Amino acid sequence: MGAWGHGSFENDDACDLVCDLTECTDLSMLEEALRAAINPDDYLEAPEAGRAVAAAEVVLALLGQPTDALAEEEELLAWVKARNQVPSATLLSLAQLAVQRVQADDCELRELKEESGSLDEWMAEVDRLQAGLRAAGGAAG
Repeated sequence: MGAWGHGSFENDDACDLVCDLTECTDLSMLEEALRAAINPDDYLEAPEAGRAVAAAEVVLALLGQPTDALAEEEELLAWVKARNQVPSATLLSLAQLAVQRVQADDCELRELKEESGSLDEWMAEVDRLQAGLRAAGGAAG
């Protein structure tokens, strides 16, 4: 996995998701990326983790709360603004679970961030994302 920063979109896997997503007309790709990260019985590989974090960012943006990380992705932000789709409660719940899973010790992306010395910065970004998802869930419920 190529990573060049601690932001949600600063790795090859997240960029691949963004590229694929901007050619998609529905939210199925988001659900697929989130579900791939949730299985608690398996070690979470970096590609699935990177895609899940990016997908969770998009879910939050579709709820009208884009993070600074997503706002920097001009093509993706345009895609989000062009959608008239509000994520379901199920998709929001999947996003929350996926981000929680990415924060676990048995996540390769977390390990890579720790090895590179950027774990604290990355976890701060992921914590902000999770807080936004929780707030969106509270507002929806």
